[in-house]
Amino acid sequence: LNSPTCLLTPAMRATIHPRAHAAWHRAGGNGAAGPLPSGPKYRAVAAAAQAGPGSASAPRFAQQQGPQPVTTLPVLKVAVGPSPNDPTMPLELQLEVLTPQSGRACPVVIFTPGFLLNSSLYRSYARRLASWGYTVLLWDLSDVLDDTLSCAYMKQAIDMCAKDPRLRQYCNCSKLLLMGHSRGAKLSCLLAEQEPRVQGLCLIDPVDNSSFGPSGVGYPSSLPALQAAASKRQLPVLIVGAALNTDVVPPEANWRRFVAAAAAGRAPTWEVVLNGCSHLQFLDKQQPLFALFSNNGPTPDDVVRQITQTCMVAFAQLALCPSTPYTSTQVQTMLEEESAALNRLAPLDCSLQNMNQLQTAAPPPPPPPGSAAAGASSSESAGYSSATGSSGRQGPKPVQASYGQLMGMRVRELKRLLQEHGVDSSDCFEKEELVRRVLQRCVLSA
Repeated sequence: LNSPTCLLTPAMRATIHPRAHAAWHRAGGNGAAGPLPSGPKYRAVAAAAQAGPGSASAPRFAQQQGPQPVTTLPVLKVAVGPSPNDPTMPLELQLEVLTPQSGRACPVVIFTPGFLLNSSLYRSYARRLASWGYTVLLWDLSDVLDDTLSCAYMKQAIDMCAKDPRLRQYCNCSKLLLMGHSRGAKLSCLLAEQEPRVQGLCLIDPVDNSSFGPSGVGYPSSLPALQAAASKRQLPVLIVGAALNTDVVPPEANWRRFVAAAAAGRAPTWEVVLNGCSHLQFLDKQQPLFALFSNNGPTPDDVVRQITQTCMVAFAQLALCPSTPYTSTQVQTMLEEESAALNRLAPLDCSLQNMNQLQTAAPPPPPPPGSAAAGASSSESAGYSSATGSSGRQGPKPVQASYGQLMGMRVRELKRLLQEHGVDSSDCFEKEELVRRVLQRCVLSA
């Protein structure tokens, strides 16, 4: 980026939206990249970034890949009608899907790229998430549409996950997460209000409307939508901000506005701010065209991606789709530990808000000693056979088994247990989901 000119190679052009090509040629096909920032603050951040983690222990989810092998499905290209911008041109929806090789139905992540950026520039994020047990959709449209229309086609992609025979075996759409960078984060917020299946948001340096892109028909602000979704469903939100993004993101549209909207809606929110990072350092590959407008910060790009992806995986695994039924206090403690470990990789600021609003599958605490519930509990053994109530009628006995004991049961036993309690399990595809459903609906104490 310090070279006097930046030239687009064919490989580079393949990663940039066609509309950006035209802008590049109008600019003459080259341009000077500005020098990197300097000064004491930038030098201090750069020194910390170059120092690396040192002898400190790595964060829990910091390894480059999770435990599951990943497969990439054949790219799907779906004609969705004529382009609203030019009715003579077809509009195409393209989906690239990465999923664990197990072939099971996994929680679904819809990853939306930034403005004029191709989703292939975020493939490392998809691979990292898939290795932890998620089916990830990277999606693109063949034309640039307004926000309202883009959300409509994002919803169509979600519906394809549930209905298309090429996808549905890999997708558990009852667990749906929306993630995006820049404008993609804004679109995720807009859709989260409309789509009740969404269970969480991960926003990478989100950008809302500003003086550069004011509100208008088809371009609503996403902040009211985020606050509404948060207040209606206590939607957990991860927001990763770039402290050095002011060259392309005005303050009235940056990540702080999204944090404020989520907090106003009482959403459980994890804010992570990378102090040495600019807006475009999250990409898998730097794009010379966009480098004309945004200088890199001193934190290396690979460290930016490692921290961001670690945060996404940690938030998903602990707060959104936990493999163990943690309490909200446990989730907050573990995220604080993750933040402290990541701070050894590069300078960052973290905060957690409204974590007590996090809806978890953890069993309720045992009743106080001496209470009626405690007396009844002490007289019953763990299990799931029927018990006689005060009326003499046989009814299902509250479960007192622990998470580990339930995981040791067979799937058909768990389903029978839920059936005895009148609890539907048709949307549970994994033993772990059945166990969490038992803990949520059938547990007296654990």
